[in-house]
Amino acid sequence: MKAKIIPEPKRVLLWNCSPGSDQYTQLEELCRRYGLEPKAVGGMDAGKTVGFLCGFRGASQAAALLALEDDAYPPALILCGLERDKVSEFVDKVNGCGIQIPLKAMVTIHNRDWMLSQLLAELVRERKEWEGKEV
Repeated sequence: MKAKIIPEPKRVLLWNCSPGSDQYTQLEELCRRYGLEPKAVGGMDAGKTVGFLCGFRGASQAAALLALEDDAYPPALILCGLERDKVSEFVDKVNGCGIQIPLKAMVTIHNRDWMLSQLLAELVRERKEWEGKEV
């Protein structure tokens, strides 16, 4: 029996980026050019797993009952299913449009079972470390 390879969903989770805003509209158009589905996520999604939010088949929906204020973390863009050789190009285009999204990540086998709140907290910690600030 041959193993069936199920492709990763092609989705971008957008935290703290309101649908209908100019920034969201620009990101939505850019995502579509790359074959990605944009999905706004907010405080009510904080306890859900990244894999579930991205649409992985069989992913656990929630790791905890948790809600956050929508502005608890800075804007974030979490990429899923974009080919590695296109990631830098996509991020350059986001930055080139003047879109201010300080937190960016790729969904990996290591973080897709994390709660969204865990991933956001880790991105903030890494960014502070990268900027040379005490964590």
